[in-house]
Amino acid sequence: MFLKTKRTVFFPKLTGQKWYNMGRKKKMWIQKLKKGAYREQLVRLGVIKGDDKIPVELSRKICNAEIGETVSYKQHKIKVTELLKRRACTHLTLNRLRKKKK
Repeated sequence: MFLKTKRTVFFPKLTGQKWYNMGRKKKMWIQKLKKGAYREQLVRLGVIKGDDKIPVELSRKICNAEIGETVSYKQHKIKVTELLKRRACTHLTLNRLRKKKK
C-alpha cells in the first residue's frame, strides 16, 4: 500500500497520514470539527451550565442571525460571531443528519 511519486515512495504509516486522506490534500469538513467546542463556548458565555443539552431553539436563533447582531435567549444577550454562527449551523446540520439516519 504505497504510492510512487517522482522520486520518493510514499508510505502512509511512516508519514503519519491516514488511509482516508491518501489521495486528498484537504480534510473533509466533518473531520475538521473540534468535539465539544460549541458547548464550551456556550458554557463560557454563561448560556448553559455544564452537561445541559444545547437547546435547538438557541442554535436556530444564532444560525438565522447575521454576524455582529445580538441575540437574546433567557435573559442572556449573545453577540453572534463568525465562529459561533458556524458552530451553531453545524450543530443543526448534525442534528438533522442524526434524525434522518434513524
